[in-house]
Amino acid sequence: MLYFVVRNYLKRAVLGSQRSTLFTLYYLTWETKSSRVTIPQDEWRLRTLQLINALIACFILPVMWMRCYTLATSQEGIDDKITLCLTSLVSFVIPSYLGFASVLMKPSGAKKYIACFDAILHLECALEGFVLIKQHKNHGDKLDSAIKEMLKSANLFLLTFEYIVPILILFFALSTSNPFYTMLRAIHNFEAYGPVIPVVMQVSIGIWATFGFLFMISTLVICILLVAYSISCLYVWTMFLVESKSNVSFKLGGGLGFHSCIKIYKMLRVMTLVEGELIGEFIIPCLHHFSAVAMSTSSVFLILVEVSDRGGKSVLLITSCIVILIYSTMLEIFAICVNAKIGMLSKTFLRRLRMENGRDSYRRRILNGMLPNSVCLECLRSVDMIHNGMQMSYFLSYLDRVTHFTWTLLVAYR
Repeated sequence: MLYFVVRNYLKRAVLGSQRSTLFTLYYLTWETKSSRVTIPQDEWRLRTLQLINALIACFILPVMWMRCYTLATSQEGIDDKITLCLTSLVSFVIPSYLGFASVLMKPSGAKKYIACFDAILHLECALEGFVLIKQHKNHGDKLDSAIKEMLKSANLFLLTFEYIVPILILFFALSTSNPFYTMLRAIHNFEAYGPVIPVVMQVSIGIWATFGFLFMISTLVICILLVAYSISCLYVWTMFLVESKSNVSFKLGGGLGFHSCIKIYKMLRVMTLVEGELIGEFIIPCLHHFSAVAMSTSSVFLILVEVSDRGGKSVLLITSCIVILIYSTMLEIFAICVNAKIGMLSKTFLRRLRMENGRDSYRRRILNGMLPNSVCLECLRSVDMIHNGMQMSYFLSYLDRVTHFTWTLLVAYR
């Protein structure tokens, strides 16, 4: 149901990654003839990226963390909150990029990513063919709504990172609040030599920072697209199994028989195992709760500080914090609420099958050995999560933590 659209999204993401470095350095390339993602044949690209990533991890990232601490504990950071926020954001984006890049920069990791994405695409294509053969292609209203919702979310995500984010990166990279520019200026005040040298430094650093962060963001998009597609595909096909074409009670989606439904459900189970292994290697998707809480807490805290009597009431800073807050909240909604819906739909599907086939001992044994499907986005899974899937209450814990940490920071700030 999402096969052709997601393949087009993957093409756009890979080509965007190549454009961000002017087609010089990239992890993946798009092969037009076969219409699929492949690994670049030139080994020097991969070796160069490995060297750059090692330089970023060993030198640039520790320096940015030290710069964050310096700004947070000095008058400069209090007077220039935009620089402090940009430095903190850069210090947050770089580890996120390195978490994904640590997998893609290995030849085996890039091959595993391609194999995983191809496996999900082929699995969905097989499900499409299976449903077409069974002549149960008619969608229900809820299923059509779920498909449109997933496609709109993916399209909005790509449009944001293809058009809006590059403009914002270019704007802040060429400004005097660029973290790298302000750090070099703090080391040596080259603005004392006249207006020419500062402008040259500002433009040069801004251009390099723009290309670098565009490549990092495009790499994040490529990897996040796999995670989002996994969740969306599982959600849509689970909805298909549950969706009823009529008002008849306990009628399974599409009118499929017991063995057909079990076959589709087990195929979806295999898909969750395939994607869960790669997501665990990425590490960053498993830290979605920590990332969302950190970004949301920082954003809410800065908004409240700026609008208070002691704040500078910077419209640019408040707007940026609102955007980050919306993004982090939507991230957690997708990671938790959609996964919780998948678990709820899976339990509904299994419950209906048990009610219809409870008298058959063979079918009852099959159903008793089946668990709700869900995409694992957690470092540790409890027994309750394995048996019941992710719950909506986990999103409430996100809101509770954001509120608690924001209140603690406000008390400490006062």
